[in-house]
Amino acid sequence: WSSDVCSSDLLEYAEDANFKSTYLDYHYRSLHPSLIQFSNHAFYQSRLIPLPEKENYQAIHFTSVDGIYKDGTNIAEANAIVDLVFSLESWKDNFPSVGIATFNIFQRDLIYDLLFEQAYKDNAKNEKLQALLNQGLFVKNLENIQGDERDVMILSSTFGKDEQGKFRQFFGPLTQEKGYQLLNVIITRA
Repeated sequence: WSSDVCSSDLLEYAEDANFKSTYLDYHYRSLHPSLIQFSNHAFYQSRLIPLPEKENYQAIHFTSVDGIYKDGTNIAEANAIVDLVFSLESWKDNFPSVGIATFNIFQRDLIYDLLFEQAYKDNAKNEKLQALLNQGLFVKNLENIQGDERDVMILSSTFGKDEQGKFRQFFGPLTQEKGYQLLNVIITRA
């Protein structure tokens, strides 16, 4: 231990102290190679070797929602996510574990509110929400998702055109110095 080296975390300390670094060669966590494909290319210079898929299926789905970004939220996107959650079917007599990742705390709170509002009004939705919560359903913003993995991850980008039709590129924590690391974490949780 050297008091001469001032680092913000253990990895930075190891780099500053000239520890030998090695890279992870195989990506073993994702059950489908397409789940790591973007991060592998964007963050790891395509050096990771993903495990082959065990089943042939489309692992990533994109849904475009023509919502309005206002006051840090996108209500159309939040409603689409809530509808998706309540449309999930059980897998082998159980619901999948589900995580909802948002790019800010305002969208996180909106999605939580909408989930519980719908569950309060509808007995079947309440039962489904309780079953999903028992399986580990969470709604977390970007900064609080480290280490959480789920069968199904729903990513709420939140951002979109404002009421004047302009898309402003204010991406909150993603624009900070190490924002790319948050993006890498959020898109590799499935």
